[in-house]
Amino acid sequence: MKTFAISFLCSPSKIRKKSGEAPVEISISVNGERVYYQTSLTCNPADFQKKMASSRVSDVKTYCDALRAKIIKYQTKLEVQGIPVTAKKIKSFLDGGEEKGYTL
Repeated sequence: MKTFAISFLCSPSKIRKKSGEAPVEISISVNGERVYYQTSLTCNPADFQKKMASSRVSDVKTYCDALRAKIIKYQTKLEVQGIPVTAKKIKSFLDGGEEKGYTL
């Protein structure tokens, strides 16, 4: 594996009308392949960057750090087992399953 990156974002274009908050999304990039995963956490997009950059502990930052650790642990597990790591496999893992293999 050459490149691996995890980013968290909260897009103002996805604000829900009732709550005024938007879902926190994860961008997972592996060797140029990128997927997005929408978490169950919502946050005000204007406050999201402040909460992530702050040195104070916040529920948003704690949630994102825990999710990042879970992803890295899974990535390490795949590498140890000699299984190729892909962004789709990681997204499938976050959805609660494994990526399905296809046979001919």
